[in-house]
Amino acid sequence: MTDQTAVTRISRRVLGLGASAEAQETLYELGPLDRLALHWLPIIVVFLYPEPIDPLTLTRAIEVLFQEGGYSHLTGRLHVDSDRPESTCVNKIGSGVEFHLAKAGSPEGGIRSYIQDGSSSLASFPDDGLCLLPPYPPPQFDSSLTLPEDHPLLSVQLTQFPQDTGGGSALAFRLSHIVADAHGFTNLLKDLSSIYTQLSKCSDSPSIPNVPQVKAYRPGPADFNHERDSFKPKLYSLDPPIHGPFSDKAVGKVLRFDKATLSSLKGLATPPANTTTTATSSEGWVSTFDALSAHLYLSVHRARVSIGRPLSPPDYFTSINLRKHLQHVLCSEGVGDPQRYFPNCTLNPFLTISSEKLVTAPLSEIAAILHDLPRSITPKEAERTIEWLTAHPAAHHGFRFGNGCFMVTQWTGFDLYGIELGGRPLKVSLPFTPQSLFDGLAYFMPTEEQGAIDVYLTLTPEVWDVLEGGEALTRIGGPTSG
Repeated sequence: MTDQTAVTRISRRVLGLGASAEAQETLYELGPLDRLALHWLPIIVVFLYPEPIDPLTLTRAIEVLFQEGGYSHLTGRLHVDSDRPESTCVNKIGSGVEFHLAKAGSPEGGIRSYIQDGSSSLASFPDDGLCLLPPYPPPQFDSSLTLPEDHPLLSVQLTQFPQDTGGGSALAFRLSHIVADAHGFTNLLKDLSSIYTQLSKCSDSPSIPNVPQVKAYRPGPADFNHERDSFKPKLYSLDPPIHGPFSDKAVGKVLRFDKATLSSLKGLATPPANTTTTATSSEGWVSTFDALSAHLYLSVHRARVSIGRPLSPPDYFTSINLRKHLQHVLCSEGVGDPQRYFPNCTLNPFLTISSEKLVTAPLSEIAAILHDLPRSITPKEAERTIEWLTAHPAAHHGFRFGNGCFMVTQWTGFDLYGIELGGRPLKVSLPFTPQSLFDGLAYFMPTEEQGAIDVYLTLTPEVWDVLEGGEALTRIGGPTSG
């Protein structure tokens, strides 16, 4: 790393201190869907802006989030009780969040000099962009998989690029996944953007018109009767999880699928008009998400099989936002607007398709199966599953992690490019970190290009070699189009 590209942290502040004695003694109770999130797994997003972001205005806006915006519990610390999972909570409200200010070197062109056309990858930044992130301790990979209890739930780093060489700002957020999902995280940043804009216009009393709903939904004990209720969830059980074998090393890459490519892929994935598969897909419609997921699932599995190593079951896993499913329940709990519900509100349906079918089936058949997966979770089943999870806090997800699995998380529905801090971001990126480099994990992200999707995909080097470094995945008409 040269002086022209070096990123140096120059200050650290703790924001959100000074909670009342009563608040400090308050425990923020997590809901059953929060406890499903891995304790050590954060949500990390980096925004690249062409203009400078004022650090004083930004830190003031963050303080307002806690003082007026309803997010004061984010200044606490996570307390994990591995023996009694239902007791996991946020305590020590008022311990604060971390804000780091950093300075970049002086590359000609400023932040724009790092931005690659047609990709939101951070690979051109020093240390693959990890220098833009606030410090984070490595997870303690023991039986509890937890972070130190004194670590903040939210950390922020603002990296400034010198104005005389092009300027710009990189703003990175790291939020513990156990307190929010992607929907809640996006709402948090939209609220921050609103407050920052108000402060930039010299507002004396910035506010959030529609306050977030931060209290987690927790069904009462009477909602699930152990003796008379025979409900058994599709996704969870009390049996010990079965995982492995695992890959030793994985590499992350960003693949850009433009609008034309996605349109062609969707056409290939749509079942022929005279084909009947399942009740919903017999209508002959699949979404872009279904088509792209099926294309990647098939391609990756076929590449893995060609290498000849033993594989774990080829389970497929995705996530669904339950805010619409649970609208009547959340409203009955006092949540005025379910779309403003901040805690985790997702379930992760999964399935397995035999290796033989994944190798031989046409893309349209697999796309139809994936199309039906999230639609198999009805509002009533979602509600009953949460009640069951409340009654069985030690339950395990049935998905089998390993070197044969494939996981897809979709962020394309979130307006991340609408997070304005003096202007719209040039790029929004998910950095590849030691915590996210899991073989078979894919994130679908929005881009600055209308109708395009960036796929953040992690695979082993051997699988990438088979897939020609990713080019085979973005070239439509390849092995999965049959």
